[in-house]
Amino acid sequence: MPNGTKGIPFNVPLEDREIVGFFGRACDFIDAIGVYRKGPFVPIVTIKEGITMNMDLPREVGPWGGNKGKSWDDGLVGGIQQIDVHVGNGVVHAIQCRYHGGDGNLVLANKHGGGGASTLYNADYLKFGALQIELENHSYEYLVGITGFYGPIDGNCCFEGSTSCSQYQSLIKVGTWGGSGGCEWSYVAKSGITDIEISSGWVIDSLSFKGIDENSVRECSLKFGGRGGGTRTITIDWPREYLTSISGTTNDHYGRHVVESLYFHTNLNKYGPFGGTMPNGAKGIPFNVPLEDREIVGFFGRACDFIDAIGVYRKGPSIPIVTIKEGITMNMDLPREVGPWGGNKGKSWDDGLVGDIQQIDVHVGNGVVHAIQCQYRRRCSSKKKKKKRYHGGDGNLVLSNRHGGGGASTVYKIELENHSYEYMVGITGFYGPIDGNCCFEVVRSVSFYTNKGKYGPFGSEIGTFFNSPVSNAKVVGFHGRSGEYLDAIGVHVEYF
Repeated sequence: MPNGTKGIPFNVPLEDREIVGFFGRACDFIDAIGVYRKGPFVPIVTIKEGITMNMDLPREVGPWGGNKGKSWDDGLVGGIQQIDVHVGNGVVHAIQCRYHGGDGNLVLANKHGGGGASTLYNADYLKFGALQIELENHSYEYLVGITGFYGPIDGNCCFEGSTSCSQYQSLIKVGTWGGSGGCEWSYVAKSGITDIEISSGWVIDSLSFKGIDENSVRECSLKFGGRGGGTRTITIDWPREYLTSISGTTNDHYGRHVVESLYFHTNLNKYGPFGGTMPNGAKGIPFNVPLEDREIVGFFGRACDFIDAIGVYRKGPSIPIVTIKEGITMNMDLPREVGPWGGNKGKSWDDGLVGDIQQIDVHVGNGVVHAIQCQYRRRCSSKKKKKKRYHGGDGNLVLSNRHGGGGASTVYKIELENHSYEYMVGITGFYGPIDGNCCFEVVRSVSFYTNKGKYGPFGSEIGTFFNSPVSNAKVVGFHGRSGEYLDAIGVHVEYF
């Protein structure tokens, strides 16, 4: 983008499986993009009594991006030979791919997107870092993943397209807190955040940020939110000082649930409060980002006239995934937060990373998942094994809030076996409209997979299928959206 604004990062989890196609949405720009992967059914976990459960890894992943444009799908033509990426004004306008057909002939796909690009990257070469990869047929090179950013185009906060396709730094997404109104926004500093401008009064009206890159070049974000409130600025002495946490309250304001007040915490200072001057003195719902010795390098959320919701991007450790030519290793973080899948209604919720999952209550009625509630076993640094308790835990159980409504006819309880070290590895399910309302989508069914077996399905397997990628990982928490029903569900994962 001309103003240097970063979008919302995404990535296809890296696996040793060939990408053989693309799909998404497009009109004047590439609004969204996803991939097709090869792969037969793969045995993932072994059920009790030695029965092997075959669970399909995801074949269609994504798309990531906005919800405008016309859907497109190249299908499963063959191996990818060439990609043309049309770029202009910091936006991906279009892509066009060439595939190896089943008979060995080359097949050129349609161009997906508009014609307003200023630059065409012909991707016989498409460079990592300098943005080029040469797909070498003689050495059996094939595509294994994509990453990128999507976000609003300049001048239209509600119209999102793909803004980048590249490698990005390892980030952990935490939150959001607030309501479901407004449009999504996001900012990630290239190196560190140096200034935060907050406009506030009764609530937080708007936020904008300044950052710095590795070459000490300063960058400015867009202004996220409305035009009201008085303005104050925080200056952070980066890199000596850096953001570590935020806290605040959310409250109802003119019929919307928004961010009412904020504090910004660094390793040296605490700034605030900002906002929170409701005339009736009513206190909002408190929230805070758990303190860790990890730098916050970005923010995301929802906004229109106010800051409706806010979350943070934290730096995370990079994991070596794949080796590039001449022995150079590319470090790229696997996703820690996956999903959510489902409808776009309801209020966002996030259990966070409390500990290990001990029990899940699934509230079901009329073929719909009304709610879930989880019990976690809190962790500590102790390595001592306690009788009939999770190895390394302190034995304390933490019960989450119930996410969803109370209209269920049946509650199913899943209890994981501590003595056999049972843990969650993935979820699958279906989401779709509830009966009588074609525009209101919720989670219709969910199944839970552990290293010992499968629990479910709970609900009716109707609608759009979803599943969490399974790859040497443990599910350690849930997030999503809920109201009267469980509108959407996603997972937090931890890699071995």
